[in-house]
Amino acid sequence: MKIERFSIEPKTLWEFLTLSEKVYRADPYWIPPMKAKLFAQLSHTTPFFGEGELVHFLAREGDEPLGRLSAMINSRAIEDGQSIGYVGFFECIADYSVAEQLLNASLNWLREKKISIVRGPINGSTWHSYRFLTKGFGQAPFLLEPYNPNYYPAFFERFGFRVKKKYYSSIVTYHERQIQSAEEKFKKFTELGYSVRPLDLKKFERELRLLYELSIQIFKDNWEYTEISWKEFSALYDGLERLVDPELVLFAYDPQRKPVGFVFAIPDYAEAVRQMRGESNLLSKLRFVLTRRKPKTAIVKTLGVLPEVRQAGVGSVLVALVHRAIQQKGYTKAIHALMSEENVSRKISEKSGEAFREYAVYEIIL
Repeated sequence: MKIERFSIEPKTLWEFLTLSEKVYRADPYWIPPMKAKLFAQLSHTTPFFGEGELVHFLAREGDEPLGRLSAMINSRAIEDGQSIGYVGFFECIADYSVAEQLLNASLNWLREKKISIVRGPINGSTWHSYRFLTKGFGQAPFLLEPYNPNYYPAFFERFGFRVKKKYYSSIVTYHERQIQSAEEKFKKFTELGYSVRPLDLKKFERELRLLYELSIQIFKDNWEYTEISWKEFSALYDGLERLVDPELVLFAYDPQRKPVGFVFAIPDYAEAVRQMRGESNLLSKLRFVLTRRKPKTAIVKTLGVLPEVRQAGVGSVLVALVHRAIQQKGYTKAIHALMSEENVSRKISEKSGEAFREYAVYEIIL
C-alpha cells in the first residue's frame, strides 16, 4: 500500500473527493456532499488557504484508492498560546491498517510543523463539518448531520485518540401545552419591551449579515471558536435561501431595538438533497424540486443569545416560539441538533426532548 501526499493536483484531488462513493456504495442512507463546493474547499480556491496550511493524503493499493485524510493548521486556532492541528475529510474502507497509515502520515506532517495537539475530525474549523457520529447508527441522517460508518470512531480510538468533546441530538414530539407555554412566555417577554421577528427572505443577504454579526459575538467564547470573515461565512451559506423556511428563523430584539439573539431552524430536506447525488447541475436541481415534499421534521440547528441578556430568558423564549411555529406549520416533530454536553440549549432541550444520537471530537497529544 502506498500513501500519496499532495496539495492541489486536480486529478488526485478528484480521486480523493470521490472515494466516499466507494465507502458508501451500499449505504442507502448516505447523503453525498456537493462535489463542486467540496472541491473548492479542498483546493487552492478555498479562503482557508489564506489563513493556514492544508495537505492531503490518499492511500492506494495499485491504482485503487482505499482511504483519505487531510492534515490542517489553521493559524487562527490558538489555545493557551499553542497552535492546534486538525485532521479531517476522513474516509476509509473497513481496514484499520489503511486508517493507521493515513493517521501516521498526517501526524508526522503535523509534528514537522511543531504541532503537539491534534483534534479531529474537523474540516479546517468548527464553522465547517466536524465530529464523528458515535451512537445511533443504522438510521437515515437528518440534513447537515455528521454521518460515517460505525468503525470510524473505533479506528481513531485504536490509534490513540481520545474523546475530547461530546455532542447530542434529541428529538421532540409535540403536544398542545407547548403552544400555550410559548404564548405565555412571549406575552411576558413583550411586556418587558422585547420583540421577535422572522427572517425576511426578500432581504436574505442583509439577514445573513445579521446572523454573521450576532454569531461572531455570541460564540466567541465557545470551545474551538476561530474568527471567520464575512466572505467565508457567506460562502458557507451560499444557496441556503432555497432551503430555509423564513418563519423558522427568528431574531430577538431588546427594548432598545438592538438584536440580541436568534434561533435557526430548517426543514429536514435530507431525502431531497440525497436525490441531488452531490451534483449542482440543472438535472440535480430538478430532482431536488420533484422530491422536496413537505417534511414531517424540522431541525433546530442553532440557538444563540448575547451574554448580557442570557439571564433574561431570551433563549427559552426563542426556543418556545420556534417550536410553536414548527407545530403550527404542520411538522410533527423537531430535532435539537448537535448540542454540546454543557450547552445551554441542550439544557433547554432536555425538558421536552429525548437524546437519540451522539457524536464526538477526538484529540491526541503528540
